[in-house]
Amino acid sequence: MRRSRRYVLGAALLALGLTLGACGSGEDEDSAATGGSGSEAEAKGSLTVGSDAFPEAQIVGEMYAQVLENAGYEVERQLNIDTREVRLPAMEKGDIDVAPEYLASLLSVLDPESTPSGDPAEVAEELTPLLADKNLQLLEPSDAIDTNAFVVTQETADEFGLATMSDLAEPSGDLVLGAPSECPDRPFCIPGLKDTYGIEFADFKP
Repeated sequence: MRRSRRYVLGAALLALGLTLGACGSGEDEDSAATGGSGSEAEAKGSLTVGSDAFPEAQIVGEMYAQVLENAGYEVERQLNIDTREVRLPAMEKGDIDVAPEYLASLLSVLDPESTPSGDPAEVAEELTPLLADKNLQLLEPSDAIDTNAFVVTQETADEFGLATMSDLAEPSGDLVLGAPSECPDRPFCIPGLKDTYGIEFADFKP
């Protein structure tokens, strides 16, 4: 059986973090405690590493998987999970043990009324009780920082005179936004673009 409590290793605001869950079965733990025979991986147990289905999360998920394997764990990979809304319930059930995560984005999902600050420690403090309700625990954030960016081709920039995000407001009705599938529901994506800059694209393609 898996341990009942799961762990979340967060990261800096809009930064790459880690969701970490239980390690191995009760039999493996008993073997390690009593000095039973078997490999180091068997003694430490097994972990399932998951990530959302976009390249950055998949790369970091693979990094953590390799580190855990090097530390002696048996690792199963599930690096193509659709969205956070699919992954978090899987973690609560014990199907996923480890996954990259983003503090500010996670807080916005768990508390849609929140306004994440620029201080990772403050965001982590807000997340702690929300995760505890799901039997998840936030661990120490990493120092990795990640920021969102929107890009256009040079041809599009020249055609519409684009230099800042605000410049997109007027021509956005003639443009199509390509972004991750959850963009329409994320405050940092389509809702934020509309509320902050008045940007409303003609279409969205995940």
